[in-house]
Amino acid sequence: MTAKSAKHSRKSKPETAPTAAKASAPWIAESYHRHLQLAVFVIGFILCGFISIHLGQDNNWDLRNYHYYNPFAFLTGRLDFDFAPAQLQSYLNPLLDLPFYLGITYLPPKLLGFLMGGIHGLNIGLVFATAFLLFRTLSPNLRLGLSIVCAALGSYAPIFIGELGASQNDTLISLFALTALYLFLKALADHDSLSAPEARNRVIIASLIFGMGVGLKLTLLIYAVGIAAAFLIVETSWSGRARVLLLWCGAFLIGFLITNGFWMAKLYHHFQNPLFPFYNQIFQSSWADPVSYADNRYLAETFLQGLIRPFEIAFDNHYTQTQNMARDSRYAVIYGLLIISCLYWFAQRFLIKTDTMNVSRKSGKTLAFSKPELFLLVFFIVSYFIWQYKFSVIRYTSVTEQVGPLLIVLLLFKLISNGLLRTGILAAAFVYIFVAVNSVQHERVRWGDEFWNVQLPAISNPQNTLVIMANTRPWGYLVPLFPGEIRWVRVLSNLTDPSKQTIMQSEIRRVIADHDGDIYLLSRSHPSYYSWLNQDSQVVAAYGLTVDAAHALPIASAHSRPGLALWPVSKQNR
Repeated sequence: MTAKSAKHSRKSKPETAPTAAKASAPWIAESYHRHLQLAVFVIGFILCGFISIHLGQDNNWDLRNYHYYNPFAFLTGRLDFDFAPAQLQSYLNPLLDLPFYLGITYLPPKLLGFLMGGIHGLNIGLVFATAFLLFRTLSPNLRLGLSIVCAALGSYAPIFIGELGASQNDTLISLFALTALYLFLKALADHDSLSAPEARNRVIIASLIFGMGVGLKLTLLIYAVGIAAAFLIVETSWSGRARVLLLWCGAFLIGFLITNGFWMAKLYHHFQNPLFPFYNQIFQSSWADPVSYADNRYLAETFLQGLIRPFEIAFDNHYTQTQNMARDSRYAVIYGLLIISCLYWFAQRFLIKTDTMNVSRKSGKTLAFSKPELFLLVFFIVSYFIWQYKFSVIRYTSVTEQVGPLLIVLLLFKLISNGLLRTGILAAAFVYIFVAVNSVQHERVRWGDEFWNVQLPAISNPQNTLVIMANTRPWGYLVPLFPGEIRWVRVLSNLTDPSKQTIMQSEIRRVIADHDGDIYLLSRSHPSYYSWLNQDSQVVAAYGLTVDAAHALPIASAHSRPGLALWPVSKQNR
């Protein structure tokens, strides 16, 4: 080797080392990010599991009404045996309630509470991952700090806290929506278009997951509208929009049918309505009235009331009182920021157009959003609008309440350039939200060795016994605790009524008339609480039945008010 070549060799070595280091840096960063996100998932699982135990054992109204009964009825084939013991909710898809039911059956109550709380805690990891993705242009420390704060404040919310470890499923089903949302945003961040061939697999997987979530709980459909609207906005060509929507619709439908197809087929075969009893004004099943059966109790009555609904949620008022005392200020903050953003945008457009002032040049600040940011913005606004217009039930906002802090950060970063001012306003907004939160108040009880603390009376002839329920109380949880041979009929509920002229009422009358064994009325009579016995006795009289109020078989339950019992019933024509 010549001196010249040796000199050249010595010079070339230090030049290749930095190149190798630079090549490995993205891999190191990616590995670090994966481990960081995994750590947040694990911490969220463990932390929420212990908080769930601290909050107490679930005893919410829906659990006592249908969350425990439905999977029991599904596993034991009672669709054509009982008549609406859990009211119209008896006919909801039972798959979503199956894990909680199996946990009650096979696990110690505290372990079930820990596991359910931990599963709900996975939402924290998803919100963190989404924030970490959206804040990728920020400095590493700021990116990490804001992602943690958004994930924490997203979970410090009325629905998340109130339902943690419980059976309502809103924070369980949000896992499907948040996973799909993250995949869509990741595809946009990596490929700048959801219609790009490289993004196709993520779009299909995200759509499939979201469809499965909607199949499990139909109320998640409000977020599907938000996603479809976001597709139309972020895609820049009609051909791209068409491709994405086709992929979305196809994979969504497959996912929906995976989790709900079997149940829709079952309902259609039995009731001629695949969504029975919902949307019966369309399907016209003779088993129920030709109405939608939608819960419209909380919808805004006027345009003005709808306009101020985000502020209603922030303060104590009639709306929050009817929503289990849930109160949340994040929607008011977002609402205010959106109004300011719109005014700022219109001012920019007007000032630039009239050439009185070039705002973008002088202020150095525009409201330009990246595609992932725009996707989240459109998704949130449209989903919230559909929720308020269609339901306005606070429990169904489990997704928007968790991603709300991300939107606050994005809007403030677009509106304010000064870092110190922005940090101060952001901190003030987050502290205000934190202090003003009041979680949904759902009933809980002390943990015990058994989940259900119930003492039942002995039934002498269960294989030939009929039990009637004649009110709207959440007593469906008692059905699986009694011998399985007993048949249960609810003659008055949000679906059934003696005055209705439906096939279900005809079948109820037939079953009661043909029954030749013991008949009991499940009711409550107690001097300290509202007594249902007299009212229920009048209801069953419409079926030619008389209640023996002097002889009761008491039921002791720590999950319902005292006075529960089975009262013997006899037919009047005997």
